[in-house]
Amino acid sequence: MQTRRIFLIMAAITLLLQVQAKAQTVNDTTRLFAEMKRLQSVYQAHELSFDIKYTYTSEHQPELVLDSLQGKMELSGKRYHYWMTNMETVVNERYNITLFQQEKMIYLTKPADFVTGDPVAQLRDMLERAGVKQCSVAEQGDLKTLRIYFQPGGACRQMEMLIDKSSGYITATRYIVKTALLMDPGVSATDAGYGEYAVIQTSFDHYKQIKIDSRTFSEDQFFRKEGNEFKTTPAYNEYKIFTGSPNL
Repeated sequence: MQTRRIFLIMAAITLLLQVQAKAQTVNDTTRLFAEMKRLQSVYQAHELSFDIKYTYTSEHQPELVLDSLQGKMELSGKRYHYWMTNMETVVNERYNITLFQQEKMIYLTKPADFVTGDPVAQLRDMLERAGVKQCSVAEQGDLKTLRIYFQPGGACRQMEMLIDKSSGYITATRYIVKTALLMDPGVSATDAGYGEYAVIQTSFDHYKQIKIDSRTFSEDQFFRKEGNEFKTTPAYNEYKIFTGSPNL
């Protein structure tokens, strides 16, 4: 599965979660959102770098790895820059910039609402629209676990987040999603023997508090805007720019 396809799939899952269903009444949301608010303050307190690894497996056959990716993220408040296999993304106040290195393509959109607004409020709205069935917060040893179960039929069936209690940082997430969303066009998840659902597991480690050069988040390293036209810098003259939002 190509990196570009994985990126687009994850964007599609986020969109589906935002618009699937009407709001649902759920239990345990008060503590859940208190924990999310705490997470927000932890990640905005310092400039950070950390490593990320994604693994995609079949729920039906956990030993069957469909794909994996790894990379690194640098985070400063609402701005971030991360590098994955054959892909790079920069988000600042003006743009969400994604480079697909194999395809030599730069994809530009406006920053998502959760960047420009209150991320906890945006998450609350997303979960309500997704049709949440149940959510819980549990603690065991050094870990705190947030679990969210969605109504049947949606793109995502379950979401789980593990948090280190001493540092407050996320150590892992786990999503159970429909396998069909991860398959290439024309390939049936059933025919391939993968089962109806796939598991997306993400690990986060090697957290460091660092000082980040503000140029890391600047679009000037990739392109410049002349009137309504975007032109690549000499370092990226082989890339083509595509826009996914109006009035950039």
